[in-house]
Amino acid sequence: MDEVTFRSPADLVGEPDPVKRVRFADELAEASKRLAGEFYRVRREAVAELAAATTNAEAARLLGVHRNKIGDAVKQVAADDRELFDDALQVLARDGASGASSTELMRGLAVAELAPKARRVQFGVKHVVPSALSADELTLVGRAARRAAAVLDGRG
Repeated sequence: MDEVTFRSPADLVGEPDPVKRVRFADELAEASKRLAGEFYRVRREAVAELAAATTNAEAARLLGVHRNKIGDAVKQVAADDRELFDDALQVLARDGASGASSTELMRGLAVAELAPKARRVQFGVKHVVPSALSADELTLVGRAARRAAAVLDGRG
């Protein structure tokens, strides 16, 4: 976007140039979709944490949803974590990204279970070389480290 910051669709109405208005509206709609996706991810992780601390049935009762919804969220979080851990392990295994053995880190890619993947992510993070990673890679590795800790602490 230009130097003007729009906060709501009402702010766009005042833009006299229809081409700019269309472009700004498209950019805001895309940003809104990304943000909504992040909120849903955080929600699913919280549901999985609640289910890990109780049962799916109790979590469903507390949230006022059917227990199948809890199971679906738990499965989705596990799939998201696998993908996140694999992405982080690929970054960490790159030459110079971590002082950890790349062979050891790559073993994490070969297993399907979350706990071994999470342990290898933590191992790689312990030896990470921050200057060898881009800002996006550091964000990815940091998020993977937080999720690995949650998985290993039994917080889903």
